[in-house]
Amino acid sequence: QALGPDSEVAAIALGWSAVEVTGVRVPAPKDWPAPDALRAERIVVTPDFNALFAKHEVRISRIVVERAYLSVYRTREGKLRLLPGMLEKPPAAGKDGASKAAPGGDDLAVSIDAVDVNDAALEIYDASVAKPPHKVRLEQLQARVGALRLPALTGRTSLDLQGVVKGVQRDGRMSVSGWIELASKDSEIATRLQGVDLVGLQPYLIKASETGVRQG
Repeated sequence: QALGPDSEVAAIALGWSAVEVTGVRVPAPKDWPAPDALRAERIVVTPDFNALFAKHEVRISRIVVERAYLSVYRTREGKLRLLPGMLEKPPAAGKDGASKAAPGGDDLAVSIDAVDVNDAALEIYDASVAKPPHKVRLEQLQARVGALRLPALTGRTSLDLQGVVKGVQRDGRMSVSGWIELASKDSEIATRLQGVDLVGLQPYLIKASETGVRQG
C-alpha cells in the first residue's frame, strides 16, 4: 500500500532481527520520462526493538538497499520530483470528504539512524535545460545517508556518496559529502568531479545560442 497500487514486491521475509524485501518495482506514471520510478533487488530493514518496547518509539537502526535504480525528474519549471506514487499522494479523505488524520491527530513519527545504498544507479531527467529532458546517468553508487526523522524531516541529515558519471566518450568519478536539513532545505554540501566527460554536461555549461562541446 505504501509503494502504490501498481507496485510489485517479489517476497517479504521476516527474520529475528530484520525484514528482507526482494524484487521491488515501482512503475512511473505516464508523464514520467522513464518506465520505472524505483527498482531494488534487495532491501533489508533492521528495526530497533529495544526502543519500541522500552521507549515506545518507532526507530529503525539501519536500512540497506542493494542494486537499486532510481529515476529523478526535474520539470521545465525547475521542480525536482522523485517517487511520485509515494511522495506526492493526496491525503486520504473520509466519508465527509475531509482529509483523514492519523490516530491522535499526528502522523506516526519514525526515526531512521542510517540508510546504506550499495551498487545503485540513478538517472536524472532534466526538462529545465533541454527538450526532450536531458539525461545524466550515475552508476556504481555507494552511499550512506545519516539520521532521518519522518515525517518532520527536521535536523541535519549527513550525506556521503561516491559513484561513476556516465559520459559520451568516457566515464568520470563523482563524490558528494556534507549535510542537509530537508525540512528547511538548508545544506552544506561539497561535490567533486574527476575525469567527467563535459560533452554529457554541456546543457549546464553552454547556452544553446552560443556553441557546443565536441570533447573535453
